[in-house]
Amino acid sequence: MGAAIRAGARARHRTGCRQVVGSAAGSGPYRTAELDGELDQVEFSGQVHFRAPGLVDLVEDYRTEARRLMLLPGFDEYMLGYADRTFAVPTAHQDRIVPGGNGMFRATIIKAGRVIGVWRRAGSGARARIAPEPFTSLGPRDAASVQRAFERLP
Repeated sequence: MGAAIRAGARARHRTGCRQVVGSAAGSGPYRTAELDGELDQVEFSGQVHFRAPGLVDLVEDYRTEARRLMLLPGFDEYMLGYADRTFAVPTAHQDRIVPGGNGMFRATIIKAGRVIGVWRRAGSGARARIAPEPFTSLGPRDAASVQRAFERLP
């Protein structure tokens, strides 16, 4: 089981910090001791989290890029990776990302690490366009950024 835990820890290096909950908190088959040396352990607000070594430096290197507006697909790890999404989504808008709590995650519009709306692709082929549904009205600059981000998508 130790190899599987280490493989999972390495996979999470790409995505940053993870909260330790349930059996991963040190009971059952997942022991936090097995992660010793693989991830840095951080306590925040009374909760234990693990993060990739060097994550703080990596964040500094990409801070400007990470603040830019971006479009994430439905089921992106940014939303799926956390039971509590209030760090990124105002509570009042969480139902717009997972309507009715049905497990179907919608595509999101992110700016400075916060979800500012959802989006979908409308039309097809050469007529494909973005149909954004912002939580509040987008200013002209953000609206243009949404369009540019959509045009960069495959």
